[in-house]
Amino acid sequence: LPPNWTVCGLSIDQARDVLFITRYGRDQEPIVLSLPMRAIDSESFDKPDMSSKSVFDGAYQQLRLIIAESDATMKSGGACATEAEKRAWWERRAALDQQLGELLGSIEDEWLGAFRHVLDPTVRFSASDGQRLRKIIGQCLVKSLSKTFAAKARTMELATEVCMLVARVLQKATDAEDDGNDWLDVCSLIWDTYVFQGAAPPSDDDTLRAFSEQLREAVQEYVGVFGEAEGGEHLILVLDKHSQQIPWECLPCIRDVPISRMPSVAFLRQRIAAMRHGNSRLDSPSSSELSLSSLAQRSSYSRGQALTPEPGSGPSLLSSLAFDDCVPDTKRNSSNGMAGASVSGRRVFYVLNPEGDLHRTQSNFEAHLQRQREWSGVVGRRPMNSECEHALQSSDIFLYFGHGGGERYVSRTQIRALDRCAVALLLGCSSGQLSLAGEFDALGTATDYMVGGCPALLGNLWDVGDKDIDRFAASLLQIWGLASHSPAPIAVNIDTEHCQRLSNAPTSLAEAVCWARKACRMSFLTGAAPVVYGVPVYLM
Repeated sequence: LPPNWTVCGLSIDQARDVLFITRYGRDQEPIVLSLPMRAIDSESFDKPDMSSKSVFDGAYQQLRLIIAESDATMKSGGACATEAEKRAWWERRAALDQQLGELLGSIEDEWLGAFRHVLDPTVRFSASDGQRLRKIIGQCLVKSLSKTFAAKARTMELATEVCMLVARVLQKATDAEDDGNDWLDVCSLIWDTYVFQGAAPPSDDDTLRAFSEQLREAVQEYVGVFGEAEGGEHLILVLDKHSQQIPWECLPCIRDVPISRMPSVAFLRQRIAAMRHGNSRLDSPSSSELSLSSLAQRSSYSRGQALTPEPGSGPSLLSSLAFDDCVPDTKRNSSNGMAGASVSGRRVFYVLNPEGDLHRTQSNFEAHLQRQREWSGVVGRRPMNSECEHALQSSDIFLYFGHGGGERYVSRTQIRALDRCAVALLLGCSSGQLSLAGEFDALGTATDYMVGGCPALLGNLWDVGDKDIDRFAASLLQIWGLASHSPAPIAVNIDTEHCQRLSNAPTSLAEAVCWARKACRMSFLTGAAPVVYGVPVYLM
C-alpha cells in the first residue's frame, strides 16, 4: 500500500450484533476490532417492528423508511400548487434530511463509539510513538494495581500496532469537544485486555475513572507531538454484503475524508497489481478470494485480545506489493506525485438525457458538454447497440446523466467482458446500489464495472432528485477539474469561484465528491447518496 492509503474492512455479524473493523496500513500488522452494536433508539425516528430483528436490521429499516418517504415526496412534489403546499413540502424534505443525518450520527455513536477514529486516516504515528505509548500505558496500569497483579502485568506487552491504534483514539479524545466518553471507552478496553489475561482484577467505576485520569495526564505531553498526515490521505472501505447498504462515507467523523469502496481486498490487490504491470485489467479474483475473513483471521484484536500477534502472522497480500509506479498507463502520476490512477480530461464520452425526459438536466449540461470538441457523446437520444460498450473501452472518462446506471444501453455481460474500462460517473438514481443475493456477495452495476477493469466508478446508493444531483454534478466536475476542459460554463447556480480554487490543487475523484456534497441542498438525502468505488483517480 502507498503510505497515504488506509484500508478498513467492515463486517457485521447479525446473529451476535457485532461489528468487525479490520484496519490495514503500510508496514503495519492488521488490526481487527470486535465492537458490540448497540440498538439505535431516537424519538425522531419512526419505530419499526423490532421483534426478532438484529440491531443492524433495526437501523437499516429506519434508513429505508427515510429513503422510502423521500421517494414519496419527490413523486408528490409536482402536485404542490400553492405557496403553502410548497413550503410544507420543503419542510418535510428538510425534516427527512435531518432524520437521516441524526441516524448516521447515532450509528457512529452507538456502533463505533470511541473507535470512530480508527477510520480516520489523517493521523499518523511512527513505530517509536507506539512503543513510547505502550510504556506509558503499562506504567499507569501498574500504579493502579495491587502488588500481586502488578507483577504479572509487568511481564505483558500490548502490541505496538494496538498502542498506535489507541493513540489515534487518545489524540482525538483529548480534544476540547470530547465529552469524556470516548476516553473512558478506551481506558475500559485497555483494562479489560489485562483482565482477560489475568493481570488485573475486574474494574469498578472508581478504579476505572482513576486509571483514566492518570493515563490522560501521562499522555497529555506526548499527544501533541503526534503529527497530522501531510495530505493526500485516502480511505478505502471493504464492506460486506450487509454493511455496504450504509452510507459510511457521511458519518460525521469521516465526512470530509476522501473515501472509496472496494468489493474485497482481493479486488484491491488486483487493482494494485494491474497498475504495477501497466495493464488496465488482470484476471478477476476468484470467488474464494473475495472474502475478507481469510485475512482477518490472521490477526485479531477484540475485547480481551490485544497482545502481540505471533511472528509472521500478518498477511502478505498487501504488504508485499510496492506502490512506487502504479498508474494505468505505466507512468506515475507526475502531475501531483499522489498514488493512484491518472486519466485524461480530453478523452471523454457522455450520455445526456437518453430517454428525453430530463429536460432541466439537458439544459444545464448540453452546451458545456458539446462545446468541448475533443469530447463525444449522445444527447437526447438512446445510444445505439454497441455505442456505450465502445465508449467505455476507448475513452478515459464516461459521463452518464440519465435514469439508473445505464443498464438499458450496455449489459452487465458486455461490461464484465471489457478489456479496458473508462472511469465511470453514473449520476442516475440508485446507480451505485448493490442488491443482496442470499448467501452470496451483493451484486450490482458497480461490481460489474469493477470486474470489467474500471479504475473508479461514481454511483448513487438510492434515488435522488434531479435538481439537487445536478448541483452536485456541476460542483464535482468543477472541483475535479474536468469542467475546465470546456469553454462553455455549466448552467447550474453554484459557487464557481470556490470550486475553481479547490481545483487548483491536485484533487482525486473521491476528494472532489467530498467537497461536491456540500453543494447539495439536502446534505444527506442527496449528499450521502453518491459513493465512489475503486482507487483514487486524478486528471492528468
